[in-house]
Amino acid sequence: MKSCGHIVGGKSRSLSLLLLVGLAGIVFCGSTHAAALLRGDLTRDGQVNVSDATRVLRVTVGLATPESDDILAGDVDPVPGTRGRAFGDGSLTVGDAVRILRYSVELIGAAEFYGGEPATLDLERLTLQLHTRPLEQALFYSPSGTEASLSLNGLGASGLRFGGATVVLTASEGAPPLSFLRVERGELLPEGSEILANLPFTPIGGVTTARVAFSVAQLAPVQGYGELIRLIVKPLGPVPPTAVYTVSIRNPDFADDEANTVPVTPVEKKVQKQG
Repeated sequence: MKSCGHIVGGKSRSLSLLLLVGLAGIVFCGSTHAAALLRGDLTRDGQVNVSDATRVLRVTVGLATPESDDILAGDVDPVPGTRGRAFGDGSLTVGDAVRILRYSVELIGAAEFYGGEPATLDLERLTLQLHTRPLEQALFYSPSGTEASLSLNGLGASGLRFGGATVVLTASEGAPPLSFLRVERGELLPEGSEILANLPFTPIGGVTTARVAFSVAQLAPVQGYGELIRLIVKPLGPVPPTAVYTVSIRNPDFADDEANTVPVTPVEKKVQKQG
């Protein structure tokens, strides 16, 4: 059987861990699959590198549409896989992007990437916390149309490098929907970290949904407590004092640089006028 290898440009381990936004097409060694793609090579250039990991993350946050072979090529985590699979869980996730990136910079070898036993790491549980006070103040105690901020905080983050979640804003009956304006880096993320967001142009039926993600650009992972992501929103009309907004953080997907998923519980909170 013909051996299967990977080509890495610039093999230095100091390579910046840029935001994973892509996963390349997968081609198994010895496979007769059309075009014979290399596992992890979503960009179809014969190499497994940061570009492939970047494509995976772009697909996970909805900034790219997966092509027919993307899941076949990029679904590399976990190992062993779920439901009897040798690897993967049938979808593209942050864990896939992390594993491809680790292989591309030689933090794991070919034997592990192509089916060896994955490294394990005991992780502290990351607790997500919604800080809604600035949102409440801007909606109910500031001039109509004022921009409002909503913070997603990480409590007890340990070894965190990548993360993403779906943010859902639901307006009560008679309340104007909230529109996402932009996403900003929180102080817990080091400078150079990249933020990705798929922000909708208009809410649908009083519900606004966005997918946000981040990647730490330096080798030092996120540690400690603080704000991960700040979302800036604006009401599409005057907010009545009876308005109630429900903020939900769903489908949290966080991982460390060992491609281990960090367990996170979804968060939901109601925002309304006090007193």
